[in-house]
Amino acid sequence: MDYSPGIVSVDRAERIMTISTDKDVHFTEAIGLNEIEYEDIPGLVTNKITIRGVNIQAKEPMLYTLWLWKSATHASSDLDEDSFRDFINLDVATSGKRIAGTGQWYLQSSNLCILYEDDDPPTAEGYYTLHLGLMVSSGSGKSAGEAGQVQLDITYSPRL
Repeated sequence: MDYSPGIVSVDRAERIMTISTDKDVHFTEAIGLNEIEYEDIPGLVTNKITIRGVNIQAKEPMLYTLWLWKSATHASSDLDEDSFRDFINLDVATSGKRIAGTGQWYLQSSNLCILYEDDDPPTAEGYYTLHLGLMVSSGSGKSAGEAGQVQLDITYSPRL
C-alpha cells in the first residue's frame, strides 16, 4: 500500500500517525509569562488532518498553551492575515506526572478532534507543515536550553 505524501485513501485516513518536536531544536528559547515561541514542523503527509492527541514531556511544570496556526505567518495584528486555528492547554503543573518524583514531567491530552489544515505549499519532499506556538500561561516562565526542554508528540489522522 502506498503511503506517499499527498496521497490519501480511506484506509490511510483511519491510520494514526505522529509528528514530534525535537527537544534540541524546537522551543529552546526562554519563554516569559504569556509570551510565545513559534516553530514550523514539517512532516505531515497531507495538508488536512485531524489532531487526536498531544503528549508533552517538560523539564519545568507549568501551564503551557499549544497554539495551532494554519501557516508560517502565525499571529498577526491584522485579523485578515492572522492564521490562528486552535489551541490546547497543557496543564503540566496541575495534572502532570513524574516517575519516582524525579526527571521530566509527563502529560497527555487525548480524545481530541481538532480539524487542522496547513495553508502553505508542501515542502520539496511533498510534506506539509504543522505550525505551532508554545506559550507559558502560568508560572514564572520557561527557561532556555536544557533546563527548559520541552518535547511534544502530536498524534493525528489524515482527512480526505
